[in-house]
Order: sequence, then C-alpha cells, then structure tokens
Amino acid sequence: AYGLFFAFAAGLALFAWTDEEEASGEGFVLLDAEPDALTRITYTWPKGELELSFEGAGEARRPVAKLEHERPAEKPEVERDAGPDAGLADEPATEVASPRETSRFPAGSVVSRSVDKLAPLRARRSLGVPDTERLEAMGLASPERRLVVEAGGEKVVLDVGVETYGNQGRYA
Repeated sequence: AYGLFFAFAAGLALFAWTDEEEASGEGFVLLDAEPDALTRITYTWPKGELELSFEGAGEARRPVAKLEHERPAEKPEVERDAGPDAGLADEPATEVASPRETSRFPAGSVVSRSVDKLAPLRARRSLGVPDTERLEAMGLASPERRLVVEAGGEKVVLDVGVETYGNQGRYA
C-alpha cells in the first residue's frame, strides 16, 4: 500500500505542473492558491484512488492520505499434472477477484513538499484544442486517470493521459 502511495508522491513531484521555469513567469495558472489553502487533492487511476486531505494549521498542518486500491490478484490454484493419461481438466482454473483495500495514514515530508509545489497550480503550456486523433495519442480521448485539486472553495479537475515524450510528465 505504501509503495503505491510513494509512487504517486514521486509522480506528483515530477508531474510537471510547477518548477523553476514557471516561477520565472512561463506557463499559466490553473488554480491561484497558496499551499495553505489546499483542502483536498485526489488522484484516481484504474485500480485505485489516493486522496490527500489536511489536518492541523500553520506549522502543524500535515497531509493525511487515504489510499483505496486493488490488491494484486491471487494466483488461481492449479492442479498438479497427473500424467499423460489423466485427460483434460473438466473446468479451467478461474482467477480470484482482486479485493479492494483501504488504508489511511499520515503523509511524509516528501509529499508535503510536493503538495506545496501544486499551489499555485500551473500548466507548462496549452496545447490549444486538439483534434480527436491527437487526443487519442495523448490518452485524453478516454482518460483513465484524473487529478482533482481543491483550494479556497475552487476545484480544478484534470483528466490525465499518457506520459509525454521523454517521460517528463503526463498530458492533462
């Protein structure tokens, strides 16, 4: 469970919303808020969801993670080979369903620093209004991932596509 969370945190840090280039004025603001104004960040992917909320105020303010995801499927039991004269099995082995698991835990300092970089929420550039073919190439025609950032009564919802060229982030 923690591995998925830390993978998300690393992805969040590299997600390409803010960096020193944006601080110099490049890019544009999607959500103009200070880090202390963030109230909830939710990242959804096909097999789970991570929600960060915040507890405390000032220096005591810390993100708390709620992670809901599918546990890896258990491998189906396979009968041992009974030899060449055993014949075929009556029924094929069936895969056991992946149960969902929910855990809640305090997020660490890496997550806190990454979250601070989301405010104000910036985009590096606009791709304009892409045609259907381009949306499909970016994984945005039917996105399987979504990032929702809430701050100061405002909410920004970003559909998240495939990794960009050079794996520098994801299209959104």
